[in-house]
Amino acid sequence: MTGLTQHTPISMKALNLNLDQDLIFNGSWNKIRNCREMSNATANQNLLLSGGTIPLDPELIINSRGLVNESFRFYTTNAAGNAQVEAMHINGNIDAPYLDMCGHVISNIQNPSLQQDAVTLAYLEATVPTQGDLTVSAPVAISNSTRHLIGGAAALSLVNDAAATVTEIDTGALDASDTKVPTNAAVKTYVDGKYKDWASWTPTLVWTAGAPAALSRISRWVRIGDTVHFNLYLQSADSNATKLTSFSLPATLDAQWTTGYYPFTTFILNTNSYTYVNTCKCYVDCGTSRTVAVFFAFPTTIDGQWLSIAVNGTYEAA
Repeated sequence: MTGLTQHTPISMKALNLNLDQDLIFNGSWNKIRNCREMSNATANQNLLLSGGTIPLDPELIINSRGLVNESFRFYTTNAAGNAQVEAMHINGNIDAPYLDMCGHVISNIQNPSLQQDAVTLAYLEATVPTQGDLTVSAPVAISNSTRHLIGGAAALSLVNDAAATVTEIDTGALDASDTKVPTNAAVKTYVDGKYKDWASWTPTLVWTAGAPAALSRISRWVRIGDTVHFNLYLQSADSNATKLTSFSLPATLDAQWTTGYYPFTTFILNTNSYTYVNTCKCYVDCGTSRTVAVFFAFPTTIDGQWLSIAVNGTYEAA
């Protein structure tokens, strides 16, 4: 038979004897070539896969003696069909990354319930939250309600009924802000300061000649908002011939009262005959002190005789 030509394939023995020569599969050339034919004498490629219609430019190869130690590189032709594009490569002899997608993305991920194996599906269902829209209820607001739990981001905020963002949960004193939420302790501090149950207080008593003997005291007060009600009662079987000149109030008089006098009701009994003394007056001298009540024309008491003092009043507190 004539017209036939015998072709001898590339020797595999040559590849076995040269450790730096590996196989290169190039779809555009439709044949197997050794690394020395494809690149320069220093190439150290393990496996190079190239597809498309354009021969691979040898300058695209980065061998192990170059910048990066690489094991596999994958090329294809671009959409215009005029250049080679590196699709991905797998690095060797370095810590990270092993797989480099070269800026590309992985697409066409299949449905795990249909294409993935049972073990992988069971793991995903047990450990990964179900994808879905993130929903909130007032007063919480969300910047984008269509963001999913997996992938994407959503900003949550707390808003008031005027759509203003609440800035903090505040532990400080209450104020007129509409964008701060007070803590329970802050509210309690305010309420305790403004609204008190009836309670005792210990007034500071100032006498002209020392306190009467065996003096008993009842002092009670209550605060409702900025209004204070108080009652003070003092009693002794021996007046010790002394006079009460002042006592401290349970709360400070409001700063609106900078001048003048703020009066209270006073009732005094002295001597064994329980004589009522109506000439004495009790008041706050606003220009001097708003924390102390003083007496005007307190009667001279009789030593060894009974003394009872009762003062009550209502005033505006600070």
